[in-house]
Amino acid sequence: MLWLFKRLEMFGIPVPRYALVNREFPYQELDYFIEEEDFVEVHGSRFWKPFVEKPVDGEHISCIYQVL
Repeated sequence: MLWLFKRLEMFGIPVPRYALVNREFPYQELDYFIEEEDFVEVHGSRFWKPFVEKPVDGEHISCIYQVL
């Protein structure tokens, strides 16, 4: 999906706001990623819950995060 967003952006077509968190292993600590109870922040961009997480590898497994 990331390749599609990049291609659309190249031609000036609007895409949903997104961020990429690239981990080498699960739960790896990253200096550009902050997770709090009601939001995550990636490279300074804050995404408030609820939001959908989609793996880059294209599997059809999505996670929905929301504040409880």
